[in-house]
Amino acid sequence: MNKNSNFDDREADHHDEWLFGGLAALCAAALTQLGNTQAESLSCLGLGILSFAVAIPLLVFSLLVTRITSIPRTGLRYLADVLGVLFSFVGLSCLILHMNQFAGLAFITTTVIAIILYLRIIRQSR
Repeated sequence: MNKNSNFDDREADHHDEWLFGGLAALCAAALTQLGNTQAESLSCLGLGILSFAVAIPLLVFSLLVTRITSIPRTGLRYLADVLGVLFSFVGLSCLILHMNQFAGLAFITTTVIAIILYLRIIRQSR
């Protein structure tokens, strides 16, 4: 096994720690700010709060697994990672849409564009 392989894996895990930890903190901060807010379940704000509440345990799980273990990624681990990021994105999108519809739509549109660009770059590098 190559010595640099372990270093590269650890570096990738370090980036994952920042991603999952940062998103969990963002979700927790948003929920803290919205703590006294009553929102209808089907409103944009209510959906955002629900999304943050679902995202936090998934993101913390992903952070702990990345930080504490050296277990290779499995399908279930990828699922938890992707769902945590997805729910935090939905929560943030709903929060921005609640504050300003134009800003929310701009956020969603640029996110979709960024995902398309990312997928194209990944496809070209193969």
